[in-house]
Amino acid sequence: MKPFFVVALGSVYTIPPMVQAFRTIQAEGQRKFLGLPRTSWFRMAKKWHLLPVLSTERHRWRFRGRIDDFPVEAIVSIDTVVEGLIEVCITLPEDFPADLRVRPETARTRLRRALGGQDIPLADPDLDRALEVRGRDESHIAAVLAYPTLGDAFRALFGLGLYVSISGRQVTVRDRSLCADGMDRAIGRAVELARLLSQQKTVWNDVAEEHMLEFEQEQGRKRLTGTVGGEAVVVTSEWTEDDWFTGVRVPVRGLSPDIGLQSGTGCLRDPVLDGVVSATGDPAALRALLTSPGFGDVRGVLLETIHTWPVARVHQGAVELGEPRLSGEGLESMVEAAVALATALADAVAAMEASA
Repeated sequence: MKPFFVVALGSVYTIPPMVQAFRTIQAEGQRKFLGLPRTSWFRMAKKWHLLPVLSTERHRWRFRGRIDDFPVEAIVSIDTVVEGLIEVCITLPEDFPADLRVRPETARTRLRRALGGQDIPLADPDLDRALEVRGRDESHIAAVLAYPTLGDAFRALFGLGLYVSISGRQVTVRDRSLCADGMDRAIGRAVELARLLSQQKTVWNDVAEEHMLEFEQEQGRKRLTGTVGGEAVVVTSEWTEDDWFTGVRVPVRGLSPDIGLQSGTGCLRDPVLDGVVSATGDPAALRALLTSPGFGDVRGVLLETIHTWPVARVHQGAVELGEPRLSGEGLESMVEAAVALATALADAVAAMEASA
C-alpha cells in the first residue's frame, strides 16, 4: 500500500500504511452497515411493540417499550469497525436483588477467584462453571438462580453465541449481528430470561392455563399434557446440544398406525399431493383414505402444515410436529396446527368408515 502524503503548514507528513488500512476497513464496515435494510429492524421492533427513540448518535438506532411489564430497550449500532451489535436491556422488578452481578466466566474471572475473589456457587454445575456470580446475600442469590429451567435459558443463550450479563437489576443480551432475526432472537431470549429471573409465568404457563393442560418442568425438559379441542395432546421440549427441540404429538382417532404421511416426492395419484407428500402403509387402506368424502378438507391443512413446520408427519396413528429453537410465540401455533390436522384426519377416517 502506497503511503498518503499530507501537506500542512509547509511540512509533509506521511500517514503510515497501517493507519491507512485501518481507515479503509472502518469505511468498508460503515458502508456495509448503512447499506443494510434498516426497515427490517423497525419491523421487528414493531412486532415487539417497541418505539424508535430520536437520537443524535451516528450509526445507532434505539427502540424502547414494555414487554410483559418489563421496560425494554433495544439498540442497533456499530460496535467495531467491521461488525455490528444488537443489544437488548431489560430492567427487572424492584424486589430483584440489585447487588447481583452475573457475567460469563473468563480467564480474568477465574484468576480473580483463584486470588480469593467472590464467586457464589450454583446448584447447576454446568451453570456454575459458565458464570461468575457475585452479590452480598449469597443464600438469597443462590435461591433466585435455582429456578428449574433457568440453567437451560442460559445455555440457550450461550448456544446461540449471545452474550448475557446481569447487573443492577438489568439483564443485558448482546448479539453480534445486524440482521432482523438476530434482533428478534435477542429480544425473545432476553424476555424469557427476565421472566425466569423474576419467577413470572412463561409462555408454557400461558398455554397450559389457556387450554387447562398439566405443565411439568425440570432441568432439560418441559412437558404439557391434556386435551385441546377434544384431542389428546402431548407437548415436549427437551434440551439438545445447544438449544431446545420442541415437539407435539396428537393421536388421530380411528387412524390405522400403519398409515404414514410426510413431506416427500411420493406418487399418491392425487393431483394436489403428488410430488409433495409421500405415504407408507397398506395401499388399499391408503387409497380408501385418500378417496374418502372427507379427505378434501385434509389436503389444504396437510400442505400448510408440511410447509410451515420443519418436522411434520403422520406417524403410528398420530400427528407429530417439531421444530428446533422454537420461539415462545410459536408454541401456541404448533399446538393449534397439530390439533387442526389431527381433527381433519379423524373426520376423514369417520367419513371413510361411514361410506364403507
